[in-house]
Parts: sequence; structure tokens; C-alpha cells
Amino acid sequence: MNTSTIKILMFAPWFPPHRSSEAHTTGNLVLAMLKKGWQVDVVSEPRYELFDKMELSSYWTKLSPHCYPVPIRKTQQSAFHSYIDKIKALLTMKYPITGTSWARYAYKKALKLHEQHNYDVVLSRSPATYGHIPALQFSKKTKIPWVPNWNDVEPASRSPYPYSLGRDNKADFWTELFVQNALNVASHHTLPSKRLLDYMSYWAPDLISNSTVIPHIALENDLDTDKIEKGEKFTICHAGIFDGSRDPTPLLLAMQMLIQKYPNRSDKIELHLLGNNFNSTFDYPIPDYVRNIIKVLPWCDYEQSLSIMKRSTVLMVVEADMKEGIMLPAKLADYVHCRRPILSLSPPIGTMHDLIVDHGGGVVADCTSADDIMMALGKLYSSWESGRLDVDYALHGIDAVIGEHAVMSIYAGIFSGLNVLK
Repeated sequence: MNTSTIKILMFAPWFPPHRSSEAHTTGNLVLAMLKKGWQVDVVSEPRYELFDKMELSSYWTKLSPHCYPVPIRKTQQSAFHSYIDKIKALLTMKYPITGTSWARYAYKKALKLHEQHNYDVVLSRSPATYGHIPALQFSKKTKIPWVPNWNDVEPASRSPYPYSLGRDNKADFWTELFVQNALNVASHHTLPSKRLLDYMSYWAPDLISNSTVIPHIALENDLDTDKIEKGEKFTICHAGIFDGSRDPTPLLLAMQMLIQKYPNRSDKIELHLLGNNFNSTFDYPIPDYVRNIIKVLPWCDYEQSLSIMKRSTVLMVVEADMKEGIMLPAKLADYVHCRRPILSLSPPIGTMHDLIVDHGGGVVADCTSADDIMMALGKLYSSWESGRLDVDYALHGIDAVIGEHAVMSIYAGIFSGLNVLK
């Protein structure tokens, strides 16, 4: 077969129009696959309990013919019928864990789609873990290769502090059994960072020899150059809510120190916290000295958020205080797509530190140190003031690692190795 005829089935519970970085990353991956000429169908999960409307925005229009959300919204089931539904799911999917009911619907839908399209390979995405349940059963039944992506630590209970209690903190029996079986059965695995792979290999050593690191994909955009026009204000933008694990307090203190360092230029500096509001997602104390330069911006559509990020001077990642930063934040892909320098507040040992030190594109600072963050802010501000920001922090290096061309080449290599792409 050739690159235009490969047929991919993907299980992705979190998929547009879900409003999360992980869903956006998967949506962009599918857009890149479609652009390459591959056929992709996605079985996802509508979350009507979270959103009144589950409609694709204009950015995701091209995905519409390839989306198969299941189950379709139903009238309220009786307790008896709900119980019967769960029993059927358990008998079909074999694992009594969260998401098994959805997995049964997804599995049934996938079999019908397979009858029509005769897929070459099946992919599955996490979060959530249950995105892999129907893929496991589907691959066993159809005998086609299966490549799950482990976006985060699975089981999640083994995540490092502050997200959980560490790699020895086992989940319940059934979750542990499912993850181990998935790790053993899959044809190949993908993970977004080498440090995450190393971390999970502690309880899954075979991952080392049967996995490929594929970063979150940064799509190409229509900007002809990385040139950053020096606007009237130096704006730092952070996209996403603060979940309690990531503490912005050192950042706020650093902002105060920056204003004190440049007292005559405070009207030129702003911090935008995109996707937040003071009443729910951002309740951290803000020093009075910097309150007037912090703008808390409410959630908006994905394309609107991209527009805001493209108009910002610097885009910021804030990571949790971990002994080792094993994750690759999904929002990084959007930042690189927007072609803006990156300020990463991260553990001194970790994926983001390695990426920026090795490939440029921004500045990394210790997420626990207000002094270190202030120094990083000062470097970026001085570069902006001199009009050299696009030169000093060009994104070509990072783009060569997580850009669309790089990521799609890795997938092509995996599919060739599985003999589904020739």
C-alpha cells in the first residue's frame, strides 16, 4: 500500500470538541494525518454532562466526517437498565474499571466501522485510561496491529508527587491488571517524553524495547516568519487553569520583583492568565504591587485562544514542583505553533529543561524560585526591549523535534515497521 491508502482507527475519549490540551493535541494529530493523505476515523466520547453543546468549532471542521462519538445521548435510564448495561460492559470488556460502559459502545461501533473500511492499524489515546480498553479487545478480535499512546503515567496512582504518591503506589487490582495486559499485548507503544518512558519502565520494563517517543505535535501555521513585532507592551501569556498541583505563587512574586526592577516601565508589562476567572479557577493571592498588570481572561474557543497567544510576546508553561519533570506539557505544541518564545517554569531536572537547554526557543527557570523566575523574565524583557526576541529565542530547534514534519516522519517509521505502510 502507499501513504494515501493507510486506514487508521483511533480510540480517543478526549477529542474535539472537548476543551482540554490533550484533546486539542489529538485533534491536531488527526489533522496532520489527514493532510498526509491517511484515512483516519476516531471513536470518541461526548461529554454532555460537562457541556451543553458538543459541536465542532470552525477550527475543527475538517474532522467532522471522521468523528464517531459514542454512545449517542440517551434519555435517562432506569437504575435497572443502567445496571444491566454495566453487566454487559463487564462481560464484553473484561475489566471492571472506570469507563468500561463507554468502552463497550466504542468497541461495537469500531467493529461496524471495520466492516466498512477494513482498517490497517488501530491507535488509542490516553487520557483517559479507558481509551485503551476497546482497542485491546478490538486488536485481539481483528488481529490488526495496535499502538497505544501513554500521554501520562498509567496507572495514574503511580504518578509522582504532587499528582500522586509515586511509582510504588499501585492502583486497584483490576486497573493494574488492565494496564499490564495492555502493555504486554500492544504491537508498539508511544509516549511523549523519554523521561516518562523511563519512569513507567520501572513497573513495565519491556516498554524500553517496544516504544517510541513521539512529542505532542506542533502543526505548521500560515506565518511566513518567526519575526516578532515589538508591540507597545511586553505580554506574558499562560494558557490553562491552575489545578492545585501547579503553584503560580513564585511567578507572582517574581512579577513583583520585575516591576520593582523596572519601576518606570510597569505600564509596559502584562501577565495574561488565559482560561481562568477569579471566582473559581484562580484563587491565589496576588500581591497588590502587581495586581494592575495581571489580566485574568475567561475560557474561549480554541481558535480564539490561538489568536490571543499569537498576539502575545512570550508564552509560559508552569509545571508542578516535582523531583523530576517527566511530562511534556501538551500546551507546548500550541505555543510552538504560535511561534512565540517560551518561558518554562519547570523542575531543574526534567523534560522541559532538557528541551529548551538543548534546542533553544526560550528560557527555563526553577518553578519554585521567584529569584530564578525573575531573572528569566528579565532576560526576555531585555531581549524584547532591544528588538531581538525573535533572534535570541528562535523556535527552529524545538520545531525540528515536535514540529509536524518531525512527528509525522516518526509515525510513518512506526507504521512501516509494523508493515502497514509501504
